[in-house]
Amino acid sequence: MPLEPVLDIFNIRISRRKNKKNSCFRELLRLKFNKPETFSDEELFTLFTQEFIYNFDTENCYQVKGSKKVLTIKPCDIDGNQKKFDPRFKPEINSFTFSGVLHAGKFGEKTYITPIKDKDKQEEIPEDVALTKELFFFITIPMDSHKGILMIQSYSGISYYEHLTNYLNSYFFSNAEYCITKYIPIYLDSLRDEIKNKISTKSITYLSKTEKSSTIGDNGEKIVLGEYEISINIRPIRETVNSIESIDEQFETIVQDKDSRPWYRRVSAKNNETGKRCSYLLDKADSLKPRILLSSEINVNADGTFKSNDLYLYCNKILPEVKTS
Repeated sequence: MPLEPVLDIFNIRISRRKNKKNSCFRELLRLKFNKPETFSDEELFTLFTQEFIYNFDTENCYQVKGSKKVLTIKPCDIDGNQKKFDPRFKPEINSFTFSGVLHAGKFGEKTYITPIKDKDKQEEIPEDVALTKELFFFITIPMDSHKGILMIQSYSGISYYEHLTNYLNSYFFSNAEYCITKYIPIYLDSLRDEIKNKISTKSITYLSKTEKSSTIGDNGEKIVLGEYEISINIRPIRETVNSIESIDEQFETIVQDKDSRPWYRRVSAKNNETGKRCSYLLDKADSLKPRILLSSEINVNADGTFKSNDLYLYCNKILPEVKTS
């Protein structure tokens, strides 16, 4: 597959500069839109979705200063005097959830349009023209909470989440009374467990640090002469499936001060289905950070395209687990 679609998930965290316990999207959006307390949660969220689209529906594409990536939306159709936006925008007011399809791409690269059957008609694409692809997003912001969720689809090796979060902060999620909003990556435990069930351990590297020190003077003062990083790699000779426990037993036979010095274990493994290698820290639960490859979850065509509604349904499916992660 030329471009593998992936899904990244973030925990949205807003916080007041003071009285952080009282932070919530309701107050932040009221301040941002200058609305009274009588303005309902549903009205606030509706305004948020409308402004989200409106600020993209401008003559120029949205871009971050210094970057050659752009975000925008599909040009809307006109029905009389009414604008008809992409029907894939789905505001769900009662659940404070909003999803849809953006356009994202890069400009300023030396690229060409080359007809396959008549290459002599090749044309250079102007530097101010961006080649864009569709990009799905899913966001939920409970009005009475300071935590929300953002899911954004991109492609392996290509990411636009920083541009979308910059857009959200610029127009909605920052204020004189609120700090800049944070976006904390979320990785699903179910996906970690699924990956661990598909891999075989190839080796374990044991890591530790020690200090070489000396005591001087009458008061027993210690000075540090040097710091060392220690690593011991144990790799079975035979290409058999080896358990972590059996490798640990070998480690214990050669290390005398196992209990007096902390050791960390980095596992090198191979996926039995794909043949790809990965590594993770066994003693750190969140060190395995798998991205969601959408071809494993929904129907993805050979060219990397898919139906946005399939991804919308998948996001709703994993939402309960995401909320508890």
